[in-house]
Amino acid sequence: MKFTLSWLKEFVDFVGAPEELARLLTMAGLEVESVTPLSGSASGADQIFEIGVTPNRGDCLGIAGIAREVAALSGSGLKKLPTSPAKKGAAIGKRIS
Repeated sequence: MKFTLSWLKEFVDFVGAPEELARLLTMAGLEVESVTPLSGSASGADQIFEIGVTPNRGDCLGIAGIAREVAALSGSGLKKLPTSPAKKGAAIGKRIS
């Protein structure tokens, strides 16, 4: 799975260096295969992480799961993302019989 550090920071308040994040994830059983600078980012500050997710870590197959793992490992807080309620639709009685 690939993700950028900036994308991860949209979900968790991690302030450490990319190398520290790679070490934390590796120690948690998520093999960090590579960390490469993102070309075109401001001063090369963003990094692309590629991790190998083992079959027993299905909770880490998405960015939200990785963010939860990073929050647990580093003591960082998870961010609450704004959500919007679904638009009003037909009444429930009309949607089901």
